[in-house]
Parts: sequence; C-alpha cells; structure tokens
Amino acid sequence: MRIRDKDSTSSLYLSLGIATHFRLMKIYILRRILLLSCLLMQFALGAQIYILGEGPSTILTCGGTILDPGGEGDYNNNIDVMQTICPEGIGESVQLSFTTFGTEACCDELIIYEGPNESGATLGVWAGANNPGIITGSASGNGCLTLNFSADLSIVGSGFEALISCIPSMASIALGEGSDTLYGCSFIITDPGGVGNYEPNENVVQTFCSESGQCVRLDFQLLNTEAGLDVLKIYDGPSTGSQLLATFSDNISNPNPVQSSIASEGCLTLEFTSNDTIQFPGFRASILCTPCEMTPIIFGQDQVITVCDGVILDPGGYSNYPLNSDATQTICSDNGECVKLVFTEFSTAPSADVLRIYDGPDTSADIIGIFSGTPFFPPGPLSSSIESDGCITMEFSSNASSNMSGFEVSISCIPCSLPLELPTGFCQDALPFCSSDGLYFPAAINTQSEFGLGI
Repeated sequence: MRIRDKDSTSSLYLSLGIATHFRLMKIYILRRILLLSCLLMQFALGAQIYILGEGPSTILTCGGTILDPGGEGDYNNNIDVMQTICPEGIGESVQLSFTTFGTEACCDELIIYEGPNESGATLGVWAGANNPGIITGSASGNGCLTLNFSADLSIVGSGFEALISCIPSMASIALGEGSDTLYGCSFIITDPGGVGNYEPNENVVQTFCSESGQCVRLDFQLLNTEAGLDVLKIYDGPSTGSQLLATFSDNISNPNPVQSSIASEGCLTLEFTSNDTIQFPGFRASILCTPCEMTPIIFGQDQVITVCDGVILDPGGYSNYPLNSDATQTICSDNGECVKLVFTEFSTAPSADVLRIYDGPDTSADIIGIFSGTPFFPPGPLSSSIESDGCITMEFSSNASSNMSGFEVSISCIPCSLPLELPTGFCQDALPFCSSDGLYFPAAINTQSEFGLGI
C-alpha cells in the first residue's frame, strides 16, 4: 500500500451524501479516540520524552519520543540545536518514526545525518509540512542518527515529534558494489556515490533478490536527483526487461515504497543514470523481504483488461504520475458480473489532474465519478451496472505544472445492479455538500458541469 500525506484537504467531489459525511466523521472520531488512548498508554508506561538539545549531546536509547526544542509548544526563533541518538545495544540501529512535522517552510529546517555527528551522510533536509516519515540508521554509522534543527529570526511553528525505536543494524552498500545480483533481506542501498553526491555520467544497473522465497521491498529515506535528467528506474524482476514499476527523478519527499510481485522471481532491478551537469545527494533506501503480492496493473499500459482480482496503479506506477498524462483504462469482468473499484489511495493536483470514471466499455458511457485532489479519505467504492456490458472505464488526465503520487485501486467483481441515479444538471436537483456550518449548495445559476448546465 502506498503511503500518502493525509494533511492535504483539497478535493473535488461532485456529489457527497449526508450519510457518507456522518459515517466518515464517526470513523474520524474513533481514530482520534484510539490515538489518544495510545498516547495515554505510552505515558502510563513511563515512556521517556526527550527535548532536542536538552541533556547530553548523545542519547543512548531504543525507546521514547523526541520532540523539537520547543517541547509541547512552538519552538523559539533564532535557534541552532544538534543532538545524536544512538542505540543502547551492539548490532542495533536507531529508527525514528515522525508522527508530526510543521515548521516555517522557507527558513526553519531539520537536517538528519547518518552516524554520531554531522560528518556522516546527509539523509535529508526537511521544512514546512514535509514530514520525514521513517528514518533509520545503519551499521556504517554505528546505528546512530544526528539531528540538527535550526530556526531563523521570524516565524515559528509547532515543530516535530518522532517515536524512537531500534532495529537490527543493516549494512550499507552503494549501487553497483559487488556482483550484478545481490541476495539478502536486510541492508541499505544508496546511489553509486554512497556518502555525498553521486558522480556525473553514471549508468549503473544492479539486481536485488530475496534469499527467503519472498519478495523484495524498497523503503526510501532519501530521494534527491536532478529533475528530469538524473533518473532511478525500478523493475519488477531480475532485469531491465521486467515490468517497469517506478521512475523517480527530482527531490521527492516520502517516496512510495516499491515492492516486487509474484511475477518477479523475488527480485527488483535498479537502474540509475545521471548526466554530466549537476550532481545531487541521490537516494537511500532500506531493502527488506516481504510476502509476495500480485503483479500490479499499470494504468494505460494495456488499454483493455479482463480481470476480477487485481490492483491498478496510476500511470506512474509506484512513482508520481507523469506530467501531461492522457490515458484511458477499461476493466471488464471475466465472469459475467460487473466490476467494482475500491480506492485505497488517492492524491492528485486539485482541479488540474482529474480521474473520470464511466459506466461501460468506453468514455461514451454515462459518467459515474469525477475525482481530483487529496481527500481525507479515498473516494468511495464504485461499480459498473447492468447497462455496462460488465465493464468500467477510467480516464486520467494531468497538466504540465505539477504531479503527485496518484492513486491505487483494488479490482473485484460483484453481481450487477441498476445504474446510479446521476445528477440532472439542474440546481434544484443538486445534492448538498456538508460543511462545519451545515449544508450548502455551491453551484450557482448557469454553472456548467460535466453532468450538465445548472439552470
């Protein structure tokens, strides 16, 4: 499952029922109660809370919580604080799981280094709402992580909070070191430059395979290359002839994990290329082994597919979808029933990058959904009807300005039902939207929508 930032709230929904609103609110409240219960349990168990910069310069621990220099409140202006966290035992590495992060985007930043001081590799620089996610030390840095937080003279923020834990240390290798194919289930892979920036004119291919009969997963901690020119490609199998799962380029915060599938022979192949101009810090990822999953369907690679069990990813696969996308995907049942789509992830540029869904084998069928943005919850399930010929068609378009992580959809088949009651296009028939102020009807007279002209 791909990981998304749930803090963004921009979304475009053309219909939202009251019952759905209250159901989602109930789920939200239950989740908040569960989170509060976990926090109370943590305090009851006496979990240690550390304030960055307070106490010794190096903390030896495998548990507790680290907060920014402001503690429970906002941090102060004009600070520059550094502290190292190392594991308590030999053969372990510190892992930080950031639960919150918020600083002044331009000027207040957290830098994390691998190892016991700032001379280690820079694992990342974070500011604004750019949450670091999960950051892990390695054997080459004695399992330690060094945190440096600085703020300028003006605006402050809420800072950050991260849970501290330890995992068995993993060796760190640079892409291309050793044989063409490496076997293992626990190490860290970096770009060919290792510590520091990669070199110009790199062209390196290496395959990583499980030795346990499972599949391989990459969890990224850093991904920063020259946008559009220095590229990391990841393939689902033992060579670059395998299915392309992801193409990464640019400075990307919290890239999606990439996992090989049952068709991969338990392997992922990485291909990294760079040009001869500017070099960047590159990438760093943990390699782990995990049970194999079905081969994902990449949106648009095969325009029509017949399937009743699968997962479909946006045109970018596990990476962000491309700019200027214009792709169509039709999914038809293979057992005479109708197709059901369940979204597990959804994040696109609001209003600009849009997914449309049609009740039939092509885009001339009735439209049953239009989605854009990053909703707090993914769009609700959609299914084709008795008038669909057992098919559902998805059409995705993106503009030239920005791209995001896209969507992931589970496919199944269910007995066919009557078509959805579609909007008429008339304002007096519109379904209301829900807000904190109650119900409101945002469409004005003569508002044009894809469902018709509101009059």
